[in-house]
Amino acid sequence: NSLPRYYRLVAAACCNIIATFTGMRFDELITMKTDSFRKQKGLYYVRAYESKISGGEHVDYITAPIVEKAFDVLVKLHQPARVLCPENRDSDFVLLKGGRKKYLPGFRDYSTLRSCLNTFIEVFDIRVDSEDMKQHKLINTETNTALKIGSLWPINTHQFRRTLAVNFVTNDLGTLAAVKQQLKHLYIG
Repeated sequence: NSLPRYYRLVAAACCNIIATFTGMRFDELITMKTDSFRKQKGLYYVRAYESKISGGEHVDYITAPIVEKAFDVLVKLHQPARVLCPENRDSDFVLLKGGRKKYLPGFRDYSTLRSCLNTFIEVFDIRVDSEDMKQHKLINTETNTALKIGSLWPINTHQFRRTLAVNFVTNDLGTLAAVKQQLKHLYIG
C-alpha cells in the first residue's frame, strides 16, 4: 500500500509544479504528450491542446526549468501503464489511465488527480495561514468558500493557475497583459 501512496504523492507534486509554472488548466494538463516539453533559445515550453479560448489549438506555455524534471518524472511514473496496458501501448500522452489493472499508476482522471492532491495536502500538512487568508480575500472577492486559519488547504487543480497569476502580479514578474497571455485568457479582466 505504501508504493501506490508514494506514486500518488510524486504525481501530485509533479502536476503541482507543471500547473503552477505554466498556468495550465486540468483539461490542458491531460493533453500533454511525451514530446510536449522543449527548450528553445534559452526558454522552456510545454505544449498542450487548449480549447477554451483558442477554439481548439495546440499552444505553448512558457515555463521554468524545474518543469522539465516534473515532466520527465510523470512520463516515467506512467511507463508501467504504457507497457502493461494494451490500450496505452501506442499512446503518446504523458498522463495515462491505469486501465483494468488497478495496481498500475495512472493519473489521467480528474478524480484520481484531485484525490492525489488532497493526499499531498494531508501528508505535508499544508494549512491555511493568515497570509493565505489575506490573499484569498483579495483575489476571491465573491467567493463562498469558507476558509479557516489552521484548516487543511482545500485544494483543486484550478488553484495552480491562480498561484501563477498571483506570483506574477505580486512579484512584478510580468504585466497584466503578459499574465493574460500566459493563462490563455481572452480578456485581462
